[in-house]
This record gives sequence, C-alpha cells and structure tokens, in this order.
Amino acid sequence: MGAAWDRRQLRPVLGAKLLTVLVAFRVFNALVVRTSFTPDEFWQGPEPAHLLAFGSGHLTWEWEQTARIRGFTHPLIFAAVYKALQILGLDTRWAVAHSPKLLQGVMAGVCDYCAFGLALRAFGAAAAGWALLFQVLSWFNFYCLVRPYSNSAEAVLATAALFQWAPHILSACRKSARGDAVGRRDSAGTRGETCALLLAALCVAVRPTSAALWAVTGMFRLSTLPIKRWPRYLALTVLPPVATVVGASFYLDSKLYGTATLVPLNFLRFNVLEGKSRIFGEQPWHWNFSQGLPAVLGAALPPALWGLWRPSGEGGVGGGAGSGDRRRLGWLALWFLAYHSTSPHKEFRFLLPVLPIAHAYAGQAVSAFLATPATTAGPLAASNRQRQGLPPQGRRRRLGTAIAVALFVLHVPAAVYLSVWHQGGALAAVDAVAERVPAVVASKIAAAAAGDGWEAGGAPRLGKGGDDGDAPSEVAVHFLMPCHSAPLHSHLHFRGSEGGLWSGKPSLWSLDCSPKNRELPGGSESDKFQADPLAFLQSTYGLLVSGEEQDDDDDHEVTNAVVSPPDLAVMYDTHLARPGVAEYLSGRLGLVPTEVLFHAHVNGDADSDDTHRNVHVLERGVRRRFGAVEGTTSFEAGRDEM
Repeated sequence: MGAAWDRRQLRPVLGAKLLTVLVAFRVFNALVVRTSFTPDEFWQGPEPAHLLAFGSGHLTWEWEQTARIRGFTHPLIFAAVYKALQILGLDTRWAVAHSPKLLQGVMAGVCDYCAFGLALRAFGAAAAGWALLFQVLSWFNFYCLVRPYSNSAEAVLATAALFQWAPHILSACRKSARGDAVGRRDSAGTRGETCALLLAALCVAVRPTSAALWAVTGMFRLSTLPIKRWPRYLALTVLPPVATVVGASFYLDSKLYGTATLVPLNFLRFNVLEGKSRIFGEQPWHWNFSQGLPAVLGAALPPALWGLWRPSGEGGVGGGAGSGDRRRLGWLALWFLAYHSTSPHKEFRFLLPVLPIAHAYAGQAVSAFLATPATTAGPLAASNRQRQGLPPQGRRRRLGTAIAVALFVLHVPAAVYLSVWHQGGALAAVDAVAERVPAVVASKIAAAAAGDGWEAGGAPRLGKGGDDGDAPSEVAVHFLMPCHSAPLHSHLHFRGSEGGLWSGKPSLWSLDCSPKNRELPGGSESDKFQADPLAFLQSTYGLLVSGEEQDDDDDHEVTNAVVSPPDLAVMYDTHLARPGVAEYLSGRLGLVPTEVLFHAHVNGDADSDDTHRNVHVLERGVRRRFGAVEGTTSFEAGRDEM
C-alpha cells in the first residue's frame, strides 16, 4: 500500500492527544527524578552546555585537544535552551539545573509515542497498546530515559527513525510478472524515509556507536529494492540527508575545537582500536545478554522473548509485515546487543535504544496470548485455543488486568525508589551548597569589614594557601568525593539577584580521574583520595607544623599547601569517618559538617566496595564542639555572631 493509505490507517490511533499525554507524563517523570545515576548524565551534556552558553564551566578530558572523542551536537541542544533562558532573564539556578532534564522529558514522551507507532506498524493495534503499557511502566525508562544522557537522546532518535522507516524495512521484496524484484516503495523514497534518514544520521552524530545499527537497517532497506535501483536510491534518497547532518556536525565540531575534527573517527580510535574504554570498567562479553538486558527489561523479559520466538503473529497496520519480515526488528535488537558486547566497557544505559523494540515484541506476545480465534464455536475452536495456549474468551479481560497490575506492582516501586531516594545525596548536597553561598558571602564581607579577616568566625588562621580576607567576593567550593560524583556549574549557576550581596561565580574544584591522571604513580587524585583520605588531604592542603596543642582561636601555620582551603566542602560519610580525617578538617582547616544528607542504602558504585549512606556539607567559619560517641566524632555547629 502507499504511504497515504498508511497515514489514513494510523490517524485514528496516532494523534496529538496521545502525544500530549505522553509528553506530559514524561515531564512529570523528569520532575520526580532527583537522584544521580552515572557522571555522564551531567558531564556529557549540561556541563559542556553551560560553558558554551555562559562562558563558565569545565570540560572533562574527552573534550581536550588530545582526545576530541565527544561531539558538540548533543550539548548544543542544551546550550540553546540555556541561551534562551538567559535572553529572557529566566536563567535562575533551578531553571538551569533542571531544564536539560525537562527537555529530555519532552523527548522521552516523543520516544514513547514513536515506540507505540513502531509496534502499531509492525504488529497491529492490540499489540501496540500492550507495547505502550510496557514502555510507560518500564522501571528503567522511568529511571533513566528522562536523564540528559547522550544515550537517552540516542534512544529517542533511534525509535523515531525506526518508526518512520518501518514501512520500508519491514516490506518484503516481491516479484513482478516479469520476475523482477520490486519494492513496496519507489526507490527515490518518501518524505517519511527522508525524515528517518535525517534522524538516523543525527543518532550517529550524538552516539557514533549507533552507526552499526543503521548499517544493518540500511541493508534491510536495500533488500526490498532490486539491485539495479540501488545507485539511484543511494544518490537521491540516502546521500542528501546523511551528508547534510555529517557536514553540519563536522563544521560545528571543527569550529568549536578550533581544528578539523571528525569525532566518530576519534571515538573509534579511542574505544575500538586502542581499547581504552576498559579503564572505566570491564565486563564479560556476555554481560548484555546475561545481566544487562534481563535487568533493564525486568518483568517484560519473558513476553519479549516469547514474542521474538513465536513463528507467526498479527500483522501490522497497512497489511503488516509477514512473519519473516517482522523479525527484522528482532534481528536489529540482537545485532545491537552483539555489537556492543565486543566493547569491554558496558553499562545499563547503553541498552536504552533496544527497549522499544523489546516492548513491541512483549506487546505482540501478550496480545496474541489474550486473542480470541475468529471461529469461537464448536470443539475444533476449543481445541485450537488449547493447542495455541490461548485462554477461554471469558478469562481474557481478567488475565489482561492481572498482567497490567503485575507489571505495575513489579516496576513502579523500583522506579520510584531509584528515582527519588537511591543516590540522591550528591544532588541534595549541591542544593545545600547553593543555599549556603549567599550566607557565606555575607559572613566574609562582614568579617572583612570588622577588620578581623575571614578567620574571625572561629576557623584557625592559615599561612601558605590560606584566605587573606581581602577579596571576599569569591566563594571556594571543593568536592572531596570520587571524581564527577556531582554536577558543578550546571547546578551552581547564580545570577546577581540570587547571590544577594554577591554577584560573582563560585570557584569550584573536584578530584581528577582523567586517563592522563590515572597514569601517575599511585593512580589518579580520585584513587589516592579513596585509598587514604587523610594523606591526600595533607598533601593537598598542607601539614600543620606549629600550634598543635593550641586553642581553636590561636594562630596556626600550615606549610606545603598546594590548594587553598575552601569555604564549603562536600564529602561522603565513609571518607569523613576514616581515622584522623574529621580532626584534620575541623582542627586544622576549620571545616565542620553543617548538613548531613541521605544518599543510599546500598552500594551503587561498581568501582568501589564502600556504601556511601550520607553526604556531608562542611563549612568554614562555624564554632566547633566535639563529643565522642561510640568511637566516632559527632559535630554540633553554630554560626558565630559577627
């Protein structure tokens, strides 16, 4: 059938109302999520975008001239939002911190919509309804799809491209009366196919590894055309959209890097040819199949496997694909998993683009299980139902309700817990730091005006590396945590009106764990800190050489300081509780915990055996009182009166 016929068939089901509802749900989803998953959530998108839009920020090693393995296409999306907020005067700290996630929420709603449309075109309306339910109630989609990952953007673009391309790649190559193979579509393609190719090219610009997926998809498309039509199809249909996206991304990356840069080649060199991705963790080759996919699919795994295994099923809209053709989506998913299995480094979020396909097969399986045969009378129909494993007609509604309730009960609690509580302390600590910055500035200005310097609040005076009290406009915040544990500039963005008397920018510092830093003796700064926090702090902030037994308000002298002590610091409880750390921070640097924020019940870091239950925010210039409680040090802090 033609494209017009497909649109007429889809119009009653795919509409603006459904898209609006799904987008609204995902925006709500984005607002609910207030935990952190992995560092790339912030450091691949919002942090570079903040530097592009506002001129302040920090780029990780991937963006250095020696690496250049990240493209600017993805962060430029968020930079455009930041710039619009700035022009409109709406760049509040909350808006800058949450707008990338809200934008990704809108994109996630589009992903749900296209996942429904993909299942509709492949398997029909009944299967599509169930597929949408699996997609929306997926615990992993709720937890991860709305985060501003490049993987999340890849999932949206891939699903939208497959939805647009489905009528072409699922069409069988038929024979004409003359014996020539003819495709269902003309070799020049349609507007929908051009859109699909644009989205696929953007997908590669955002995540170069997705090129493998589109190479096989393109082979499926070519298989529906006679060979003699390939040159015309490639030249008129494929080349224009692909060349446009490749050229635009090459121009943007080259301009922003300052030199000619083809990011996919650098990405291939670093991850495949040099195999350096293993420094971020290494999993066995079968991890995607044995651990990754079962975990992210959850309760959807059994029906998805059954749907893929079934030899036949309901056809899709517009005549649908035959049983052999509908399996092409399954082959694409399996190829995606197999290709990513060749990389030593694997993560759950890498599997996001596979979920809509798996949910389509799960929906097809459930709809087939609940289907009623066309002939319902007589013993033959009953025998057919029994042989096919189909329930009696009277039980279909109850079984369908039970499946939906079971999916809700199994997935929603996990989604809510992970999105609201698990690993939420780091972001909460950033918010606490942001709330303390104006008060710290006011205290520094008051202390300077009184002629006592910043140390008048009760913190010991410092020698080398200390604060001289003459420039109270800068607030230093140090994140004494494993590298990239928390976002920086994208979540600590201040306008003058938000800083009270202060209109500057905080000075932010965190531990380094770049590949170059990892090659140093003893490992990276992050590794050294986790191995021996006290030794790292002493080598960073200096050793106390006099005044060891003096009172808190007496002068102390610190030597060999490499980094000036901060006004605010953030640490996990596991590091603060190590022997001598709390005493060093409080007695020698004047840093006292003023906020204790819950982080996690269980360890969520595969690279560490520590369970960080709480995150502490420490501040200089507060009165310290110590009390020994069961072998640990407890703190009570009160702001000194100026």
